[in-house]
Amino acid sequence: MIVPQSELKLAKFDILSAEIGFIGAVNIEDEIDPSTYVVDLDFDITVEEGGPIVIVTTVDVSGPNAESPCHVLHVVGGSVFEIESDDEVDSEIMDHHIQNTGLAAAFHNMRGFILNATSYLPIGAYTLPLFPTHQLMNMKYGNGASE
Repeated sequence: MIVPQSELKLAKFDILSAEIGFIGAVNIEDEIDPSTYVVDLDFDITVEEGGPIVIVTTVDVSGPNAESPCHVLHVVGGSVFEIESDDEVDSEIMDHHIQNTGLAAAFHNMRGFILNATSYLPIGAYTLPLFPTHQLMNMKYGNGASE
């Protein structure tokens, strides 16, 4: 199957800040349960007419309480997207691309960075769970609304 490409192109992804660590003893892999982690996500989307689209994503991860062995993370990433199209792209279609494709790509890049960075910890790697980006949009902006 030949996949059609989006007009939205990822130009750059950078980690803007990262604090990565763990709480607990070193050899406790069997005691760590990432499904109990508190995962707090945030994002900001900046769209300027004729300019790039910037999505800043923030991921905070901690354990369910101060005593639980767990990964502890605070990571901020910046994704820069450009629109590549010979034709003018309908604003509703572009909003859909930004809110779905762009936001998903931004968090996907964060997921890859976090997995790689935590793989060096003695408690093992952490994989940021999958989540529906449309629910994040609704939680941040309300039903169907965007900035």
